[in-house]
Amino acid sequence: MKAKEITKVLIVCTKSAYIRCGAWAVIEPALKKHNMEYVIFNEFKPNPQSDDVDAGVAKGKTIGAQAVIAIGGGSAIDGGKAISILLHPTYADKNAEELMLWKFSPNVAVPIVTINTTHGTGTEADRFSVVSVLTKYVQLFHFILHLWFYLSLFLSKFKIVARNSSL
Repeated sequence: MKAKEITKVLIVCTKSAYIRCGAWAVIEPALKKHNMEYVIFNEFKPNPQSDDVDAGVAKGKTIGAQAVIAIGGGSAIDGGKAISILLHPTYADKNAEELMLWKFSPNVAVPIVTINTTHGTGTEADRFSVVSVLTKYVQLFHFILHLWFYLSLFLSKFKIVARNSSL
């Protein structure tokens, strides 16, 4: 990070695992030794959601974060990867929902360091990020409910007509 003249970092992690696993005991002294300003974002749910990512981006912007260090399992690293894209100045006017729904195709991000504290997710080994966009699921669910309701009405009227026509 020093070679890239990075002096401000957003730490993305879960509430306590980054401390319990011992990673923070190594990272914090290194940040302080190199006079790195940092802010910690740990306010997301397991299986990060788009509003969590947007909150992380906002937190990073409070210090002008130039890089992301994601510490944890799949949720922290997935969230960190999405945040690193949205922190890049190119995407200052974008949000997580737009990113996850492919409203734009990112090709740059601020640097990200991932420190995996679990095994099995595989998220540390690829460029993909899994983030839920619940507003779209809710909208889709409402559409399906309406469709089912109107289809039920139509079918019930059809059955009534069919019964009456057999008289």
